[in-house]
Amino acid sequence: MKLQQTIGRAALIWVIFLNLSVAETPKDDKDYSLAIGVTAFQQDSIYLGGDSNDSMAVMVEWEWENWFISDFSAGSYLAATDNWYLAAAIDYDVFGDVERGGSDQLADMRKLENAYTLSLKTGYESEWGQLELSFNQDISNTHNGNKVEASYSLPFVINKWQLRPSFSIEYVGSSVVDYWVGVSKEEVKEGRAEYSPDSGLKYTASFTLSRIFMHKHLIIFDITHKEFSEEITDSPIIDNDSVSSVSAGYLYVF
Repeated sequence: MKLQQTIGRAALIWVIFLNLSVAETPKDDKDYSLAIGVTAFQQDSIYLGGDSNDSMAVMVEWEWENWFISDFSAGSYLAATDNWYLAAAIDYDVFGDVERGGSDQLADMRKLENAYTLSLKTGYESEWGQLELSFNQDISNTHNGNKVEASYSLPFVINKWQLRPSFSIEYVGSSVVDYWVGVSKEEVKEGRAEYSPDSGLKYTASFTLSRIFMHKHLIIFDITHKEFSEEITDSPIIDNDSVSSVSAGYLYVF
């Protein structure tokens, strides 16, 4: 997966799906929510010599009682009220790119593996928007690091279209940063110095436009921009301080 892949915005997609389906879909006797679809996206790579990622992927959004599957996350709500929730989940770690952008210049470096984390998430929604906080700890023995993310979003509805700007800041532990952008002694060569970074930060701003048609068809468009702190961008294998991405998705609501 590419670094900070667009479709990693699982919580945002799930909020859009729930809000629009509840508002637009006639009530029935179902005790679950389900939507399946596809998304196409394009995103640049921050790696030296890395290619942009132009791909399509399947999206599944499902909820039954306290359980949910949303994009790269599967878990359960531990507690909830009308405007607050606490959840635990197993997440696919979308921060890293196991292919390093497919860069030929970095092909001699150690092979990277996918990472999976245990997360604890909480969120609060009011007329002023939605606040979310999450803590993620690696449980796959890949980098054994952790991340903490705080995000804020505020939806607007205009002629049945929902526009949702969102902003987030993510603390990324040193073990995580070192795994994805560090350079070991064995990987040093001319033009590539050893690099052991400290913890870093990632800043994200995104704008998502969505609408549901005929109670069943949900379309989503997203533009996202991410900035990385110097602990990440000072790495000799990193070529960009930021990345931008665009995506378009379709979900069928059952």
